[in-house]
Amino acid sequence: MSPFCELIYVRDLTPRTASDQMALDEALMTLLPSGRPILRTYVWAGPARTIGYFAPIADQLSYLESGGDLARRLTGGGQVEHGEDITYSLMLPPNHEMARLPGGERYRVIHEALAEGLRIAKIDCELAPATTSAESAPAANACFAAPVAWDIVTPNGQKLAGAGQRRRRDGCLHQGSVLAEGLGAEFAESLPYCLADSVLERSLEADPTVLDAATQLARNRYSCPKWTHRR
Repeated sequence: MSPFCELIYVRDLTPRTASDQMALDEALMTLLPSGRPILRTYVWAGPARTIGYFAPIADQLSYLESGGDLARRLTGGGQVEHGEDITYSLMLPPNHEMARLPGGERYRVIHEALAEGLRIAKIDCELAPATTSAESAPAANACFAAPVAWDIVTPNGQKLAGAGQRRRRDGCLHQGSVLAEGLGAEFAESLPYCLADSVLERSLEADPTVLDAATQLARNRYSCPKWTHRR
């Protein structure tokens, strides 16, 4: 059974920087049309890195000094390298039953559906058990260095997919990344059908309000040192 009865799917094929990607996710969460969940899959303008809301900036200074494209996420979690991964985000209305679940349970339900999609794509995988912790991860806390509870892993424990979450009064945001060799655009386009029984596709260009809000968020938050260096 799919975790959602229906969702809006935004297939975003415009390459964007890290700050622009993070801004679009927040804008979509804030401006949810018709109170439906939204799934966005997206691509990157080049190699990029995102770090969790609580991650220390000290671990990223050499990357920034080298000109690396970095943005701090609104969600938690560790450091994620982007460009070769399949990246997606789920934006849930605040009163949606999935948004009201405890964070760990919501993570598990979403990842169970994603894992089933990976199995259909011939990727052997399972969910890391609830007792899994990332205490052995390196200081930089790279997301794929060590799995945590309900991440998607191979049978030998190698992490394939993880995510960060944030719940606020105006909605719930789940930002995920999938690393699995051989997967590409075809798998990304199958994601909405792994997650929902009914899918309504929508173009970002159809709603300039969202794009305008994202432009402001990128300028005033995600590309600002005050936000990036907040910890």
